[in-house]
Amino acid sequence: MFIFAAAANCNTGAKIPDKNSDEAKMYQNKCGICHAVPHPRRHTKLQWEHTLSLMELRMKEKKMPELTEEENNLIRMYIAKNSRKR
Repeated sequence: MFIFAAAANCNTGAKIPDKNSDEAKMYQNKCGICHAVPHPRRHTKLQWEHTLSLMELRMKEKKMPELTEEENNLIRMYIAKNSRKR
């Protein structure tokens, strides 16, 4: 059941920028485990930094494996590049 839910959330059908890039795939695969993946322009870079920090805390609360440094960097690079500018 969990594997099905995770796979379903990774493919939300939302058209995100550069969806085939390594960064976008990491964003979709890691963030989509628990919820539908929001479009990166939903927030500014600063708002995303706050949200990503909260998500890291949530992952710890749920005793999920932490993101590796590479995974974290790819997601943050993707968000920074594609976030809302204002």
